Amino acid sequence: MKYLHIIASLDPTAGGVVSAVRNLSLALQDLGHYCEIVTLDVPGLPFLNDFPVPVHALGPSQRGYYFNVRLIRWLIINAKKFDLVIVNGVWLFPGLATLLASKISKFHYFVLIHGMLDPWFRIKYPWKHIKKMVYWNISEYWVVRNSTAIIYSNMEEKKVADKSFCLNQVKDAVANYCIIPRANDRVAQSRFFYELFPELKGKRLILFMSRIHPKKGCDLLIEAFAKAAKTSSDIHLVMAGPDNEGWKTNLIKRTEQLDVAKQITWTGMLEGVLNGGLYVADCLYSPSHSENFWYRGG
Repeated sequence: MKYLHIIASLDPTAGGVVSAVRNLSLALQDLGHYCEIVTLDVPGLPFLNDFPVPVHALGPSQRGYYFNVRLIRWLIINAKKFDLVIVNGVWLFPGLATLLASKISKFHYFVLIHGMLDPWFRIKYPWKHIKKMVYWNISEYWVVRNSTAIIYSNMEEKKVADKSFCLNQVKDAVANYCIIPRANDRVAQSRFFYELFPELKGKRLILFMSRIHPKKGCDLLIEAFAKAAKTSSDIHLVMAGPDNEGWKTNLIKRTEQLDVAKQITWTGMLEGVLNGGLYVADCLYSPSHSENFWYRGG
């Protein structure tokens, strides 16, 4: 089968949606299927050149919402060439563009939710939720209602979704998936990781690998780590992930107040061979308030 993934951006710092699209595409290819991706990034960006499946980059686009009418035209011409069209995520222009193009070109599409209807966002950001409610009623509800189905990644995500938004007459399905590292040289990756962070050698490492974002519960982890560090002087916390929200500064101040700043290393985002951090850590810790996928090591 031929699959088309539609996504606003493939920038890896955007978080788990990009990783999910990459891994799903690779897994489908391993099963003998064919995948392409259309995105609204500017052509020629480094992370597009390294992507393992064909990418059609239609940017530049409006920042934030990714408004770009070229996507509508591209889908009208090309979407029917694929057996399965998947919109990744909600709240951005690709969903509306797909709805409009499907009315003209008569193709079917699915919407992969990626946890974006979780009620945690409504509780944490009530004013932003009001804005989303307006957009939901004007646009996003019609995007999901006209889809062949919206896809949740587990039953819990499906169960809580309608606590924030009306999903009447919306068809849905659950398609479990997990993020699994592909075969690689673990010894070489681990050695490279220690070359960059030699101060971590010989320590018991707790690894956080995600965005530095309030949703991810970084503050909860730091508080818990500070308590554990009082009785275990050899443990060390590795905070690995991009800080797109600018929250890291406040978190570092908190580590100083708790007197554990020297027992925490902030690596930034780990990619490629730097993922050796996964292999040297004693445990991977994810205190996220809301998550729609899980990691399985091996």
